[in-house]
Amino acid sequence: MNGIHQYAVVRYVPNPVRDEAVNVGVIVRGHDGSDFAFRFLPRGSALRKLWPSADQQIVRLFEQQLKSAQGQPTLFDGSRVLLDRFGDPRTPEFFEMARLEFVGNLQITPLRAVQAPDLAGALHWAWDTFVKEPEQDSRPINYQQMAPAEMRQRLWRAFERREATRSGVKKQQRIDGMHAPWTFDLAYRNGKLNVINSLALDHAAAETNLGRALVYRGMVDDVRAKLGSLGATAVIRATRRTGPAPLGSDQAVSLLRDDDIEVVPVQELADLVARVETELSG
Repeated sequence: MNGIHQYAVVRYVPNPVRDEAVNVGVIVRGHDGSDFAFRFLPRGSALRKLWPSADQQIVRLFEQQLKSAQGQPTLFDGSRVLLDRFGDPRTPEFFEMARLEFVGNLQITPLRAVQAPDLAGALHWAWDTFVKEPEQDSRPINYQQMAPAEMRQRLWRAFERREATRSGVKKQQRIDGMHAPWTFDLAYRNGKLNVINSLALDHAAAETNLGRALVYRGMVDDVRAKLGSLGATAVIRATRRTGPAPLGSDQAVSLLRDDDIEVVPVQELADLVARVETELSG
């Protein structure tokens, strides 16, 4: 028999003035306040939906605070700040106090009601309705404009000319990650799986260059979470033919290297091909 449950959507707002929001989670509780449940986007999915400059830590911290309220183990120090300030999510005043407090990058919608057989059913409905990414069989997320087609073609031709593809280098390899499948420009196996992807870091906007690096980093992290080990290389173009040097390209390179992703300038592509051939022939 269905009962009344309450739910609120957790939103990340990159610019509170413009009020452009991304739904990142939901919180549901029974109408009598006896229990509550919640669900947030995992790291890989959040990376695809949030702006490059998004402070994902604030979302993760709020999730950890809710876990603390349920008595679950938490990863962050100070995770009981939420309980100290707003009380327990089971209490009537919690959501109203949190909604009035969270008016910056993290926001909570007013409570609404839904009929569902139990708390799990209400959570499932709220998640599917407001947060879940739509199922699609179209191009994978990494085929967005991380690099122009001509740069990707240049990468492929460099390996094909040296017949490296006959030695085990495969084009457009689709690899399952922990949360999603990803397609990489090239992949080969030499003891462990290795992937290579072209990455254009020469856009006029720093946010675009950082965003491309973050997307590739998220792809690699998601596959590493599933496989445990993955060698990754980014073949980058980080100079412009005219105008000033691209903004944010140095920071983008640092983001990649910090995650143990090798960075190879496109001008050194021939050296990369020769090295991979040596690895595969050894």
